[in-house]
Amino acid sequence: MRAFAALPRFDHTKAAKLSTWLLTIAVRITLDELARANQGRTASDVEAEDQTATVVEQRHSRDVAVRIRAAVEALPVHQRAVVVLREFEEMSYEEVAVALSLDVGTVRSRLSRARETLRLSLREVYHDR
Repeated sequence: MRAFAALPRFDHTKAAKLSTWLLTIAVRITLDELARANQGRTASDVEAEDQTATVVEQRHSRDVAVRIRAAVEALPVHQRAVVVLREFEEMSYEEVAVALSLDVGTVRSRLSRARETLRLSLREVYHDR
């Protein structure tokens, strides 16, 4: 959900891929959680746990990125097109409507359905945290 909230800040003109950007978000969230959990521990405890946690985080972050990509790819084509143009390409609803020869209301309803499908598909990803 945080990635969806941050989509307006994704700069698709830079060299980074969307998957890399999503992975960065997941890693930062995980690191923040680990930092909170590490408060009050000794330096050696934190170092040992951080080394183990880093391996786990990397695997989990890759898994989350793969799940997000698969969820987007599993959307029906008409919903995927709206999601990609609106969320990844940062087009306005009106621009998406023109690009796909649709009414703005149709764009909004397809995007709403696609977001709900993604929420349901990714529900377990966010419950794992």
